[in-house]
Amino acid sequence: MLSKAKIELDAGGKSFATGLLPELIGALRQCRRGDLLALAGGRYELGAELEIWCRFTRNTLVDTTIEAGKVRWLIRCGEAPANDQSDR
Repeated sequence: MLSKAKIELDAGGKSFATGLLPELIGALRQCRRGDLLALAGGRYELGAELEIWCRFTRNTLVDTTIEAGKVRWLIRCGEAPANDQSDR
């Protein structure tokens, strides 16, 4: 079951080198801290770029799923709380 994201962004075949970054930044500007942003695309290699980008921007790559030939990455806007004591 896919997690519900505030914004679903389709990367298609784009990468950071071919114009994905401005779209990703625009989507994040519409999010608040803690919101989820989903990015779907056909290039599995994009995951490594997203992991590095998340470390630099202090966002959190929460999940990666593959469905119907597309990869979907779920990004939490902002860092995950270091010590979350809430009941689950």
